[in-house]
Amino acid sequence: ICSTALLLAGLFLVFLTPIKTGAIVKKVTGSTTEFLKSFGLGIAVFLCTGIPIIVLLVTAIGIPVAILLIAFIVFVWIFGRIWVELAIGSEILGLFNVKEYRPYKSLLVGRGLSTLISFIPVVSSIYKTVLVCTAMGAFVRMKADALKVQKEISKKLKVAKK
Repeated sequence: ICSTALLLAGLFLVFLTPIKTGAIVKKVTGSTTEFLKSFGLGIAVFLCTGIPIIVLLVTAIGIPVAILLIAFIVFVWIFGRIWVELAIGSEILGLFNVKEYRPYKSLLVGRGLSTLISFIPVVSSIYKTVLVCTAMGAFVRMKADALKVQKEISKKLKVAKK
């Protein structure tokens, strides 16, 4: 039931955010270094967010910020896996010479692989941890790139106004 629910959520997520989905898939499957950067940043984010969230929860003013941070982490924990499974599915389809970008087929293949791996006790825990850390890192890297582009555009607009 959980696997089917995540598959349906993934189909809906890909339908609603095709550009972000493509950007995150590129951050995971671009190259081995892209994957390692995303995975390493995801581990760093999870290791470094615990203490600030606890400190924010202790202060009355910081509680709303802590709630937002926790909501972001839960969002990536649940839905970020879908993006990484889609990337894994596209790589598997690439091995079978399906070179076009097929997000729904890729999601189905990646989700199917995750479902099969979920039946192996220790391996499934390691696999899910790698998925979530990679998703967190890819999401943060994608957002950082978007902010860089936005800053460059605002600089160009300021120069054009003068």
